[in-house]
Amino acid sequence: MVVRNWLFKENLLPALDFMASLVEYEFDDSDADAIRIGLVGTDVERDKWFAYPLGDVGQLPLRVASDPGSSVTFVEVEAKKGRLAVEIETVLAMAQHSRLVVRNREDLNSI
Repeated sequence: MVVRNWLFKENLLPALDFMASLVEYEFDDSDADAIRIGLVGTDVERDKWFAYPLGDVGQLPLRVASDPGSSVTFVEVEAKKGRLAVEIETVLAMAQHSRLVVRNREDLNSI
């Protein structure tokens, strides 16, 4: 099942960190750097996405794209289990309504 929605840019890395924890993967600096660099030049309206295999052996294939001129980023995640899809939808919904912060990881609290 593919889950696709938007979130506020500032919540992207904290949301991905939490999604990674759902598949017992440690989201680290190399993941954050890859996402930051990969986002450059993306544009959801022009269908220019950055694909990234989040997790061990790509447990959570995802794509991200900026929405130029706005404060949001679009995220698309392929969840192989129904329950995981619901959990990811919940994370994205939280990231639309609240400021997410990763404790003890200030480097993930900004894009």
